[in-house]
Amino acid sequence: MATLPVRRAIAAVPALILILLVGACAPNGVDTDVDPEAEAAIQVNNDLIPSTVVTVWIIPDVGSRQMLGTVSPGDSETLRFDAGATTREYRLRARTTAGAEIVSTPFSLAAGQAVEWNLNSNMVTPL
Repeated sequence: MATLPVRRAIAAVPALILILLVGACAPNGVDTDVDPEAEAAIQVNNDLIPSTVVTVWIIPDVGSRQMLGTVSPGDSETLRFDAGATTREYRLRARTTAGAEIVSTPFSLAAGQAVEWNLNSNMVTPL
């Protein structure tokens, strides 16, 4: 007959197997419901006061920044870029004609997804 510590170890085996199976099936950052060729979209609302044109870049957590385009004063523009299928973390940076910069908080985005960035409040929200 097995001793008490051996019985406990044997009883823990099914729980350990379940933990390993769940971990193996966990998402790996690739969204299988999204077309990896679809572009990600950033809707930029240039509601800055005083009004000014801004140039917008996207900055991935790894890699180089990419210029997305410009947004005129009081306008909203949807800027698109190739995000790939893997969800990554990004920041947005806008530079005014006077040289002032606005940098967003980090957010996650993948192909086919979209966010909205209101410059005056510097809020990024999913769409």
